[in-house]
Amino acid sequence: MAAPILLEGLFKLEYRGYDSAGIAVKDNKISIYKAKGKVRSLARKINGGKNIRGFAGIGHTRWATHGRVNLANAHPHSSGADNNIVLVHNGVIENYLILKDELIKAGYKFYSETDTEIIAKLVDYFFKLYNDPMVALRNLINELNGTFALGILFKNSDALYAVRKGSSLFVGKNDGESFIASDLQTLSYFTDAIYIVGDDEIVELKEKHIRFFDKNLNCFEKEKVNLDLKLSNVDKGKYPYFMLKEIHEQPYVIRDTISFLLEEISYIFNEIRDKVKSFNNIKQINMVACGSSYNSACVTKFVLENISSISINVSLASEFRFKENNKNDKDSLIILISQSGETADCLTVLREAKNKDIMTLAIVNVSGTMLDLEAEYVLHTKAGCEISVATTKVYSAQLVAGYLFSVYFAYERGEITKDKLSYYVEHVKRLPKSIEQILSAEDAFKRLAYKYRKIKNVFFIGRSVDYAVCLEGALKLKEVSYIHAEACAAGEFKHGTISLVDKRYLVIAILTQEDIANKTIINLHEIKSRGANVVLLLNEKISLNITDLPFEVYTIPSGDDLFMASIACVPLQIIAYYIGVSKGIDVDRPRHLAKSVVVE
Repeated sequence: MAAPILLEGLFKLEYRGYDSAGIAVKDNKISIYKAKGKVRSLARKINGGKNIRGFAGIGHTRWATHGRVNLANAHPHSSGADNNIVLVHNGVIENYLILKDELIKAGYKFYSETDTEIIAKLVDYFFKLYNDPMVALRNLINELNGTFALGILFKNSDALYAVRKGSSLFVGKNDGESFIASDLQTLSYFTDAIYIVGDDEIVELKEKHIRFFDKNLNCFEKEKVNLDLKLSNVDKGKYPYFMLKEIHEQPYVIRDTISFLLEEISYIFNEIRDKVKSFNNIKQINMVACGSSYNSACVTKFVLENISSISINVSLASEFRFKENNKNDKDSLIILISQSGETADCLTVLREAKNKDIMTLAIVNVSGTMLDLEAEYVLHTKAGCEISVATTKVYSAQLVAGYLFSVYFAYERGEITKDKLSYYVEHVKRLPKSIEQILSAEDAFKRLAYKYRKIKNVFFIGRSVDYAVCLEGALKLKEVSYIHAEACAAGEFKHGTISLVDKRYLVIAILTQEDIANKTIINLHEIKSRGANVVLLLNEKISLNITDLPFEVYTIPSGDDLFMASIACVPLQIIAYYIGVSKGIDVDRPRHLAKSVVVE
């Protein structure tokens, strides 16, 4: 029976974020079931699916792009009342309005606001024209502009079909079972025999076989892939939320990432050296990312600028694509960072760079994803499966990847000695112990969180790399507590922002660098004199008499200045977590957020 398996898969997909869910099951007809909200609402509605007949089906969790959150817009979508064609879709169709006008002229009526319904009706149009599912899908590929991963049921066919362009799609097989999925981790629960569907490929899945076709309908063989997907850590264990579990996993994640990357960087750098002859021939690095990955890139920029003369820029992926001057230099390297490996804006930048023959390197956490497959070079973090929407351990792994890339890059350019390289690597290896010290002091940060749980506005301030940490701290608090939070460079605070401050505000300052300590403390006195609540996270090696400071001061373990972001970020994660929990928020699945942002 397909329905219970579909529900199980949708429950596994919940971590990616969504606002509605639905399934379609085929017996002698195709039946569709939808619900707003959580998958459990759908499961209750259909009594777990145990009474729904049918051995073929498709399921979907929707994160609204085209159209409001309602049942009409939820997937699966149908070609009409007879459900001749029913499908689910990830992606965005750019020419949907043109296609919709043409279909209306052909007599089709529409019930939703989505671009997906247009695809269903277009498949129906071609199927009625050619009476062949494969020919219909070939014509569909030629008509659609944009990105799509489709799972399709035909009422008059005993097969399940999959089509893809630009969005991730995977196929799996067990004895007597075949699967399609947009998410590798979810598919891995059901099978380890996995195939990656390529652009413009069509897949026909039946009980006893899977067949792959190119867009000219030539059948071809495809090799299974071997992917390192750790599923042992997807249970909450003793923790009430995945977010807290993942915060506590960071020491292990960092150790695993260091161990893996020390080998992978050596291999990748050999390949880059073969291409460019000398790392000194790379004139500029552009780092491109979104969200927390962007914040990690800001830290990497600080590290690299302190040990190398390379010109380095950090840009939001959604903005970088419009900066033509940054993309035309073939002597540059574009580094794309994405926890999911599926971030749509990063993929757009990657594809444009490849078209211009610009070297690309991706830092990803999930193998087999689009960035992993399409980037010229790839570094893999080893954080395992991260379930909570608000990243913690993947962010920490990205920081470590940035550190190791930076020090080896500087060494390759002759800008640091081998002894200095060894020194830096040793200090990166010490980070897990420092983080374990912070985790042992979790209760202190928990009390701080509960003290300020009713606050409405929070500023995070710092200078230099501390400002980069503030960006992540503010984002984390916004994500899981719904509190307005902003990061501000400490020296900029008096240039306007200080006008907002009074006793209703909390200001959290990060101070990890000795050379900027006095200036940051002066800024905090200015803020405190306006009545704000001030909390200072202070590197324990900075020589300040904290008993003389009129702030709440929490010391954090010391480390090398270049790598202090990894230590300073953890208290901010803990504070955000406990404020969110104190407000009764599901911190693993905050409202309106998706784990993987796969549309632009």
